[in-house]
Amino acid sequence: MSESWLNPEEGGTLLLLARESIEAAVTESPLPELPAHQITQGLQLQLGAFVTLKMGGELRGCIGEMNWERAVYKNVIRAAIGSALHDPRFSPLAEEELAQIKIETTILGALQKIPSAEAFDPLLHGIQLEASGGRAVFLPKVAQETGWGREQLLENLCLKAGLVREAWKHPHAAFKIFTTQEFAEMV
Repeated sequence: MSESWLNPEEGGTLLLLARESIEAAVTESPLPELPAHQITQGLQLQLGAFVTLKMGGELRGCIGEMNWERAVYKNVIRAAIGSALHDPRFSPLAEEELAQIKIETTILGALQKIPSAEAFDPLLHGIQLEASGGRAVFLPKVAQETGWGREQLLENLCLKAGLVREAWKHPHAAFKIFTTQEFAEMV
């Protein structure tokens, strides 16, 4: 479900901050600092954040900061650097790739525990699964982009967590859902 915690200007600030943070990290330069006059009430909200990098329309990195005790703009900085340098699925972003990436930020509302996977609507919610010592998260756009229904999405979430496909059906599996707000750089 799309929320609106931040206005479009604040979203643009987060995208710029993400890009500047990535460029600084890749070139080993000092990280950007947001001037105090640009830190709005919205940017100080304690919200989680994911930063997704795409290159040529394909995923190039995606890391989240699910910390609701830190200002969202600080979570975006950390997630941006993580996406560029620490996503285990990809090699660290190279300086020559900087001009080719497109950045998306996904802002996360608070996690809400649900009694079972039946209360999860893959087109409206992001989801976190914890089961058998594994944990994984999918943003709402995963279902939208893949076309997966609830069961297929939950099976793939289990695989992402390093579990067997059916682990989500175990009585001890725990689920939390969240809503999001997205901002993306224009092509």
